[in-house]
Amino acid sequence: MAKYDLIHSSAVFVILIAMFAGIMVFIYTVEPSVREEILPPYVVEYENTVFDVAPGELNSGTTIEGVKRIPLNDIVVDNTLRKAEIDVARDAVFSSSIFTNDVYEFGFSVDLENVDSAGLTFIVYDIAGDANIKIYLNGKTVLSRDAVIGGQITVDFPKTYLEDGANYIEITTDSPIIQFWQKNSVTVLDLELFTYEYNDKDSQVNQIFSLSSSEVANAREVTLKAYIISEGEQSNLDIKLNGKRLIKAIPSQDLEFSIPVTALKEGANIIDWNVDKDGKYNVRFSNILIDTIKSSGRSTTYFFSINSGDYRKIQRVGDYECILNLRKDTGDDSIAVEINSRIEKYDFTNSEVEIDICEDLLEGRNEIKFSAEDELDLRQASLIIQNVEN
Repeated sequence: MAKYDLIHSSAVFVILIAMFAGIMVFIYTVEPSVREEILPPYVVEYENTVFDVAPGELNSGTTIEGVKRIPLNDIVVDNTLRKAEIDVARDAVFSSSIFTNDVYEFGFSVDLENVDSAGLTFIVYDIAGDANIKIYLNGKTVLSRDAVIGGQITVDFPKTYLEDGANYIEITTDSPIIQFWQKNSVTVLDLELFTYEYNDKDSQVNQIFSLSSSEVANAREVTLKAYIISEGEQSNLDIKLNGKRLIKAIPSQDLEFSIPVTALKEGANIIDWNVDKDGKYNVRFSNILIDTIKSSGRSTTYFFSINSGDYRKIQRVGDYECILNLRKDTGDDSIAVEINSRIEKYDFTNSEVEIDICEDLLEGRNEIKFSAEDELDLRQASLIIQNVEN
């Protein structure tokens, strides 16, 4: 008969009690935010008063709206064809006889996306025998003619003969036919290769201006103005700010357009100007105009801290709210509230203002400032982070 070990019911009971106790200790000692994630959909009611103060009288505080003008440097955005010249040789000799054929050859490279045409120029310095000149581009004849001392020869290469990348030139002369014991030779000077090409470097130009965090936060409208002189064909001008396209169009002479405030950033801001092929624009008298609003005069400022737990909560959009409640006794009907350098004006309703400021809060240290255009007795200012009521 098989044997079995018996577990008494009292031992099972003790084990279950220990497990239950451990679970309860964990649940009630863990952070509320973690507890909410572990035990959905039960919602743990949460309310934290970050501050509750009585600012009192705000005397002669003002809200100033103004326009800041930022001048930009004049630039030229040029994507027209330019002639580029390459010195191949100060002098070169090529010859041919019934027994030998000395060819002058060299290679060059082109980017067909940017090169529109190419060619070769030189001066005939000396001739021996009954010589002519033959030039081959990638094995195809581009010139065959008699040589004349002192003559300047220019050869335009058919674009269809050019290869994207490496290209090869051979210059030679025919061997003598009747006077076969002689040698035909030609000496040329100032052998020069030329191309007509677009220059990517000059077709993309930038301007840089700098903004403080306060200027970015308080910007309401941003405008770019410039005087545009066209010196090429009517080509599209592509303008970007910090990588975000603002316009791509043929510009008017008096260029003016709005810039989204969201395109601005603290520190260096880069405006990129890029023109399509055959276009050239002289950009002069360009300015950035920023409409701003900021408070000045006497005001009341408070500093407060948002801990990491509360900050994680307010990042869960729709679950928590950050209610700033302001109550006045007497005075002005509006108040300017500046939170971390971002300022807004609010009107009192029944002596009270209540707004959600979650999107303006930072983890750690925060600053809030209250001011008014006329005298205002601000009785209470409080900030509470709490669950959104469903």
